[in-house]
Amino acid sequence: GQRRGEGEGHQLQTMWDIFALSRLEPFDESLVAKREKAVKWVSAAPVPQATDARAMRLLFEHRFGEPPKLEQVLADVSAAQNEDGSWSWMPDEEGDAWATGIMLYALSFLGEDAPAERIKAAQTYLAKTQREDGSWHVATKNRITKEDEISSFFGTAWSVMGVARTIERKVSVASPEE
Repeated sequence: GQRRGEGEGHQLQTMWDIFALSRLEPFDESLVAKREKAVKWVSAAPVPQATDARAMRLLFEHRFGEPPKLEQVLADVSAAQNEDGSWSWMPDEEGDAWATGIMLYALSFLGEDAPAERIKAAQTYLAKTQREDGSWHVATKNRITKEDEISSFFGTAWSVMGVARTIERKVSVASPEE
């Protein structure tokens, strides 16, 4: 089974549903009340512990929540960052590229509200742990297969997305005369 706290799977799915419904509201106004009911339910739920659900909660609070709740979730996320700049999938576990990449990706959507020191620490962790071939190794937590290929694939994908969304881009645009 999935390694999540009780009810976190339902909360995560509801947050995904809320984002989907919000995209359809211009086409069906009856969805507004349904979305608002779901927003109220998620807002009353505890902040998840699993990194993917916590990252989604950060995005949810940024888009649909109240500023004090966003600040609380952001403080929780910041406190969960390990000393080496990584995040762990669950509290008290070793950090890895998958959890760090997901959180870095989520933080990238906060704009000015994103804590620059947390982003820099995560980028530094990922730079230090990237393998020579450009990928990241993520040890599996699957007790059946014990193979790291799938977790490393997702760790690499999320790390690339997180870094790509948070690197400073220095783009020079040539003038027509050049």
